Amino acid sequence: MDSDPILQIALAGPLRGCFDYLPPKDQSTPPLPGCRFQVPFGRSSRVGVLISLTDQSTVPAAKLKRALCQLDPVPLLQPSDLRLLRWASEYYEHPLGDVIFHALPVNLRKNLTQAEAKPAGLRLTQTGQQLEPGSLSRAPKQQSLVEVLKQHPDGLLKSQLIADFGTTSSVLRALQEKGFITPCNPPPAPLPTIEGFQLNPQQLNAVEAVRKKLDGFHAFLLNGITGSGKTE
Repeated sequence: MDSDPILQIALAGPLRGCFDYLPPKDQSTPPLPGCRFQVPFGRSSRVGVLISLTDQSTVPAAKLKRALCQLDPVPLLQPSDLRLLRWASEYYEHPLGDVIFHALPVNLRKNLTQAEAKPAGLRLTQTGQQLEPGSLSRAPKQQSLVEVLKQHPDGLLKSQLIADFGTTSSVLRALQEKGFITPCNPPPAPLPTIEGFQLNPQQLNAVEAVRKKLDGFHAFLLNGITGSGKTE
């Protein structure tokens, strides 16, 4: 036990600091910060994120519990991610574990692995891609959705299909039952391009003042009446 590293794990909720655990029994891979672990907590277990490794603990060695298992083969969060989240926790005086878990997708806040997380999108199957135009003429909403997905071979989010293309859950379910569409995780949509603002002289002065202080953290106050261009 003395040779085991001590895992400092952050848990979600109003819990300050990290909790110390020993690695899972017979773990074959070295524990890596940024991975999630299932750990005993009280009478149940919780999911936590490994923040760091240490060789000392304020908890007596005999009372240290072992983590139950490591949920991720590779870290979900890189060192730069953890540094940013730690900074946010300290700056906003909010528990580190809560900050970290709000940065994760909902499914990964639980004990699901990335492979088990339910896909958020849909794409055409090979059968769906080979459908002839008009083959679903008796189901125009299904035909319309097939045509949309033909233009997006990598798939679209279910929420986007419902919000932007007026489809419904029943239409999606019908196409899945026919084997024309299948769940997938679409690639992230590109960020929209925003045209630059034409700044007036006062705004240019404000921008230049901020640019001169980009070497560190500084506070600025924009003082102006409503409609003077502070938001831009």
